[in-house]
Amino acid sequence: TDQLSIYLVGDYAQNRGIGGIYDRTLRYLAPGSVTALALAADGVTASPRNLSFGYSAPGGGLDIDTGGASATVSYEASDAITISNIFAWRAYHAKAVGDLDFTSLDGVDLNRRDGRYRQYSNEFRIAIDAGDMIDGQVGVYYFNSHLKEADAVGAAAYGLLGPFDSNTNPLTGADINSRVRAKSVAGFGQFNIHPVQNLTLILGGRLTHDKGSIDLIQNQRFYPVPIGANNYATDERVKNTDFSWKVGGQYDIDGVGMVYTSFSRGYKGPAFNDTAAVAGQQLAIGPETVKSFEIGAKTTLLDRKLRLNITAFRQMFDDFQVQGFDAATFSYYTANAAKVKSQGVEVFAEARPVQSLTLTAAATLLDSKFKRFPNDRCFPGQPCPTLSSDSSGNRTPSSAKFTSTLGAAFEQPVSDGASLNLSGSWYHRSSINFNSNANPQTRLGAIDIFDASIGVTIDERFRLSLFCKNCTDKRYPIFIGTDNIDGQLLGLNSTNQTWGYNSVRTFGLSASAEF
Repeated sequence: TDQLSIYLVGDYAQNRGIGGIYDRTLRYLAPGSVTALALAADGVTASPRNLSFGYSAPGGGLDIDTGGASATVSYEASDAITISNIFAWRAYHAKAVGDLDFTSLDGVDLNRRDGRYRQYSNEFRIAIDAGDMIDGQVGVYYFNSHLKEADAVGAAAYGLLGPFDSNTNPLTGADINSRVRAKSVAGFGQFNIHPVQNLTLILGGRLTHDKGSIDLIQNQRFYPVPIGANNYATDERVKNTDFSWKVGGQYDIDGVGMVYTSFSRGYKGPAFNDTAAVAGQQLAIGPETVKSFEIGAKTTLLDRKLRLNITAFRQMFDDFQVQGFDAATFSYYTANAAKVKSQGVEVFAEARPVQSLTLTAAATLLDSKFKRFPNDRCFPGQPCPTLSSDSSGNRTPSSAKFTSTLGAAFEQPVSDGASLNLSGSWYHRSSINFNSNANPQTRLGAIDIFDASIGVTIDERFRLSLFCKNCTDKRYPIFIGTDNIDGQLLGLNSTNQTWGYNSVRTFGLSASAEF
């Protein structure tokens, strides 16, 4: 009807194969590495550009089926009130098998994961428009999720220490069965108040209550060198209530744009690690909060030929949730860093000097560091007798000091109803470190990525283009981590690297049609 609308969405996706999870190779071998012998047998050289690895585990890759559905019902009760409800469901089933030593010899050949996940959510909202003075919305939100996982890892370490086999007689390993549940209920509201012309004041708040639980059974099988606590079971519960809020304002400048500012408190709920390094270890990860201040301007200048936006921000995090490295078990885990400060400036510009040419530029200058993180873990090989490192003052993982993008798009008619399209972009990112403890072997230097495309458009409905991504073939990993064999057995700082689909040059042909 004119008042009632219903919007239904469903999706399903299936992925098979190695890409995106086990496309990892060895990057650096520390002196004394036991992996060196196996790597030499495969004719593979560890290096930052290495794209080859050995493989001996049965099967391999990731099989994942994902899907979901949502229904949005919206009812316009009057010109001032709109009532809506959004119900959504999502789920996945993932099976993974891989070879974690990246050689054709039996090092860590048992690595299986079977995970089933489902979540439900419902959001009920009432939007209010009371004329020129006030508008906004209030609502309630509910979320429920369930994750069930069965994992197994086994290592023979190439048989160097005896007659071991990854699958039937592992030297070291772990088996984990876990169920993680999460529930969240929240009430929220935000209103825009217009006391005078061109001025808007913003007031918002959200009261959230989270509950979570984990049931864990770990290492029922005997391992001479177990990963984590042996023959251990635990049942852990958490709950937390938080009030987050936002206050701000914006002022419209006629013919130019607007300036704005806001101050807010944000919140991320508790979670769990799914492995206990020692019996009795607390698996819960505490909630994270942030206080954020932002000020900026969005402008349109030079007879709308130039759009220029600039924003400055500062964020102060308490109990920041971050990935760390446990030197006792040589495994990654998530923990709460004490304090993090993240501040910077973002600039965006878009210019159209002539009708057929569009130029864009964006840059971010970021200072993101741990203000206090005294109990981080040392990286392998670091002289650190207590296995504890103070990462206070280190940059947060994967945070670059400077990133920028320059782009150009050109469109020129070549005949009636047809046009030629050219575009290109240059992305620059300064160096980053993937670890919080500033491990020198997990640092990645600056990268520069160039993309380009050429195509034709016919009647604004049919498009055909030839494109290249990462045209210069700048090979860069999306993650660098500690090698399993060298780190687990010898405490050496050897590393491996994970590749993504954009880590190498890609050529392609894109076609689309609209009817």
